[in-house]
Amino acid sequence: MKLSQRIALLIALPAVAGGVFAFQAGQQPGRQGAGEPSGADARPAAPGEAARIAVLDPVFLVRAALATEENVDRLIARQQEFVNELTPLQAEAQTAIQELQQIGSPQDPNAQQAFQRAQRAEQRFQQARQQADQAFGQFSAELAREAYETIRREVQVLAAERGYEYVLSSRLSGDLLTQGGLGGLSDEILARPVMVFPEAANITEEIRRRLDLPNEEEIQAAEAERQQRAREVLQGAAPQAPAGGPG
Repeated sequence: MKLSQRIALLIALPAVAGGVFAFQAGQQPGRQGAGEPSGADARPAAPGEAARIAVLDPVFLVRAALATEENVDRLIARQQEFVNELTPLQAEAQTAIQELQQIGSPQDPNAQQAFQRAQRAEQRFQQARQQADQAFGQFSAELAREAYETIRREVQVLAAERGYEYVLSSRLSGDLLTQGGLGGLSDEILARPVMVFPEAANITEEIRRRLDLPNEEEIQAAEAERQQRAREVLQGAAPQAPAGGPG
């Protein structure tokens, strides 16, 4: 199995299953600009008035944040570090397996020792590769958390400016992507608690522009570039572990 198949570049976005950016408008400092509501306009609803509510898709925004040039570079650089750490162990395992294959007969007194050396080298490589998988996943998740916090702060600023009392967090696409079982389908449904909303209440695009994040077309291009760069970094096949002893 190729090393590139083991160190996945795909970003596991945090499970943002629908929620609420809950706060009272005015608790966060606003950033008033041309054409934006004044402090008098950006007020919470008076008693008896309907609360002002907006919606946004934080998963799309986190995905956009991870597709910025800065974050793509950070992901590729971290991936390169892991590959550099694994390469000597991979070479050691390959060498040990080649030495084992060069032994002409299973009856050779060196055969058993060569097999054990190859097996130990392969085990060291596999253990290091598993640790690299986990570390890269944690690094990717940390980038996603950083992006989410930046998005949340900007939402609070916008809410203070516009007088939103609640901003609902939900996947806004109605299409369910899961092709698997009931568990995955349930997660998809829970990620979409907002089923109906006026388009004017959707502030996803405005937050994207305020944070200068890529749009969908730019995201797809960045993800394609990232995958290509990953293929260039992750080269070579992992050595196959000996399935059994000599003979």
